[in-house]
Amino acid sequence: DVAGNSPLAAFIGWLRDQEIPSSSRMPAGSSVLRVGHHKGKTYEEVLHLDPEYCRFVLGVVGDDRNSPLAVFGLWLRSQEIPSSPQMPAGSTVLHFGQHKGMTYEEVLQSDPKYCRYMLGEIQADPNSPLAAFGVWLRDQEMPSSPQMPAGSSV
Repeated sequence: DVAGNSPLAAFIGWLRDQEIPSSSRMPAGSSVLRVGHHKGKTYEEVLHLDPEYCRFVLGVVGDDRNSPLAVFGLWLRSQEIPSSPQMPAGSTVLHFGQHKGMTYEEVLQSDPKYCRYMLGEIQADPNSPLAAFGVWLRDQEMPSSPQMPAGSSV
């Protein structure tokens, strides 16, 4: 019970008269990523340089507030992500998986078996972070699996 003229009552009265900002303010685009593929870049830089990565982050983070990318994901939800990267799709870099760091085209040429497998996986889960890779793969002609050099054995 708070007495009407106690210091606590006075403080409560003063608080009621104040304009208190929301504690869940939106992060600024000038905020810097502290983890991930684009560590050290601002949110704005990443949005414009790599929209596919932004889509990937949104797919991975979802509602997980414990993710190290959660604040970036929250900011991304308030942004309009460009429809496509500025580079040709085959030059888009994978940011996850066994071929992390390789372009779509490099993965297609070096591991067509993996690409065929991924097409099946992506059809099973169209909301997968790999969906953009799958869309690109559907429009490509699959090379045959790389041949083993003559005289080599497994």
